[in-house]
Amino acid sequence: MSRPGSLAARLAVFALLALACLAAGLRPLVLEVGRAGPRLWIREGDVISLHYTQSMYGVPVAEHLRVEDGRLVLFEVDSTEAALEYLGIEARGRDNVRRVLREFSIPADSVANPVLVVSG
Repeated sequence: MSRPGSLAARLAVFALLALACLAAGLRPLVLEVGRAGPRLWIREGDVISLHYTQSMYGVPVAEHLRVEDGRLVLFEVDSTEAALEYLGIEARGRDNVRRVLREFSIPADSVANPVLVVSG
C-alpha cells in the first residue's frame, strides 16, 4: 500500500527531472502509435522496423530505421527488386538507403497490413 503523498512526491521528482533534461538540452524520444495508442520510449541505437505489403506488386516490404543523434534514419528497405525500383532504391541489402525522417505516419485505413516492430 502506498503512503499518502507518495504519488505527488514522485510526480514532483519527475517534473524536476524533466525540467533538468530540457534545461540541459536533452529531449526524450517517444514513438507515438496512433492518437490514443501506446507511446514507446526509444533510445539512441534502437531499430524500428515497419513491415507492410506493397500495393502495386503485392509483395512484402520491410523498412528499417535507426535512432541516430535523436533522429530517425531509414537505413534499409528490403523487398523484391521491382518494389525497390518502384521506391527509387537501386541496391538490395543493408545500408541501401539513407534518409533522415522527422516523422512518419501510417494512414488508419491502410490496406497494407502494416506491422511496427521496435527493438529493445
